[in-house]
Amino acid sequence: MDITQYRLAKEIGVPQRRIGEIVAGKRAVTADTGLRLSRFFAMSDGFWIGLPMDYDDARKYPISRFHIPAHPRQSSP
Repeated sequence: MDITQYRLAKEIGVPQRRIGEIVAGKRAVTADTGLRLSRFFAMSDGFWIGLPMDYDDARKYPISRFHIPAHPRQSSP
């Protein structure tokens, strides 16, 4: 999508600095901003709200911490 941070901020009615800080990872997406983004991008209201929670969960439980065997063990008769 070809849109600048400035244009997005103006379209959804938030300061450009807020969008810049979200993009840089220095600011979380608030409920208000999430709803505005959802409506602008025609997505479900829960998408942007749930995204930070999904990110936090992924950081808490990285995939590499879980050992998934390449071949499941077969039980002996």
